[in-house]
Amino acid sequence: MRQKYNIRTKGDKQVKRVVLAVICLILLILDNSVVPFFSIMNGMPSILLCFAICFSIINGRWEATIVGAFSGMLQDIFFYKYYGINALINLFICLLASIVGENIFKNKKFIPVLSTFVLTILKILIAMLILYLAKVKVSLGYNILISAAYNMIIVFLIYSRVYKFSNKKYMKVQWKFNKDK
Repeated sequence: MRQKYNIRTKGDKQVKRVVLAVICLILLILDNSVVPFFSIMNGMPSILLCFAICFSIINGRWEATIVGAFSGMLQDIFFYKYYGINALINLFICLLASIVGENIFKNKKFIPVLSTFVLTILKILIAMLILYLAKVKVSLGYNILISAAYNMIIVFLIYSRVYKFSNKKYMKVQWKFNKDK
C-alpha cells in the first residue's frame, strides 16, 4: 500500500499574502474615494475595517494580527501626523474579533454583525482617547453611532462572501496530509 502526501508549499502562503494585500489596498482606495460620498452627519463606514473584522472572526488570532496591523498601517497612510495609531488599534480590534470568532458558529452572521457594531465604537473611542492624550481636539458625537451602524450594515452584506473567500483552497494554508490508496 503506497501513501501519497500532499504537503502545501511556501508558494501557497505567498499567494495568500498577495491576495490579502491586494484586497486591503482596493478596500483602502474605496474607503478614501467612494465612501465619503455616503457620509451622513460626518459618519462614514470603513469597508477595510469591516473586512478586517470579518476575516479575523473567521480565521483566528494569527491571521487577525497580520490583517489588523496591515489594514491599520494602510489607514495610517492618510493619518500621517499620528502614524501608528490605526495600526495599533486595528491590531487590538482584530484580536478581539478573533476571540469572538473562537466561540461562535462562523457560518452564521448575527454575532459578527453585532460584534462589528461594538468593535467599531470601541475603535473610534480608543482613537479619540489617544488623540485626546496627545492634546488633539476631538469631539464625541452621533457620527460614532452612524459609523458603527454603517459598518454593521456592510458586515451584514459581506460576511458570507468573506466566509466563502476564507474557505477557498489558496486561503487555507495549513499542513495537510492526504492518504491515497
